[in-house]
Amino acid sequence: MRECKYTEFFKYIASTLAIAFIFLGAGCSSSADSLLENSLEIMNSDVSSYKFNGIAIMNMGGLQGSGKIKYAGSFKAPGQLYMKTDLGTMDQTQNMELYVNNSGKVFTRVSGTEWQPYLAPPNLSNFQQPGQSQNAAQILKNLAAIAGPCEIAGSKKINGIETSVVKTSADPDKLKALISKQLTSNSHASEEQIETIKQLIKGMTIVQEYTLYVNPDTNFIHRVDLSQKTGLKMGEQEIKIVADMTFNYYDFNKPVDMPTIEGAGEEQ
Repeated sequence: MRECKYTEFFKYIASTLAIAFIFLGAGCSSSADSLLENSLEIMNSDVSSYKFNGIAIMNMGGLQGSGKIKYAGSFKAPGQLYMKTDLGTMDQTQNMELYVNNSGKVFTRVSGTEWQPYLAPPNLSNFQQPGQSQNAAQILKNLAAIAGPCEIAGSKKINGIETSVVKTSADPDKLKALISKQLTSNSHASEEQIETIKQLIKGMTIVQEYTLYVNPDTNFIHRVDLSQKTGLKMGEQEIKIVADMTFNYYDFNKPVDMPTIEGAGEEQ
């Protein structure tokens, strides 16, 4: 009976882990570390704007949420970010737009409706706010969060630009500890559910690898590839989540348009 009781809860945890899809950091070799440190400094101080596009493909073992997400958007310093997503899952297709203003307020709208303030669902309130996984500077900031191997692995041309290829992976134990903290701190779940979450994550298998393509001359980051494989097991139930994401960054320091939203305040 207990396995039946937790079936929906198990699916909820699996969905939460897939939705979060966070970038986490790594400790690097000296040359790779120096390159990424320089890139972070440049992306924070010398980049006034850029555009991006990308795609994420998620397979959640047949659960709702499996599908493909296409992204396109732009960033404008100090903190504005606009993103449009086209989400295609097993049973629906949906368009959504997201805007973050300079004060960090988040607004969303679906399929051309009116913009609305965004409130994070309780199960995601401890994760970074929407749009941060697409922000190039934020990705680089997160590289300091979790220790793991990191090295320069040759070079590659991205859209005609020669880049250094930096490969890294998150430490599984530290990654699981962070996910557990994010899912259980200030959680709306009951004590029994929190204990179930901890046990579920303790037995979870997770591999998260990503590759960054950095221009060694400008220190601009031009592409990020992320691959994540997660295995969850509760009793006789087992789910494997496979996710692959690619983001491309371009048109650095060129003019970009941002939405004007009534009620967003002067910070936009």
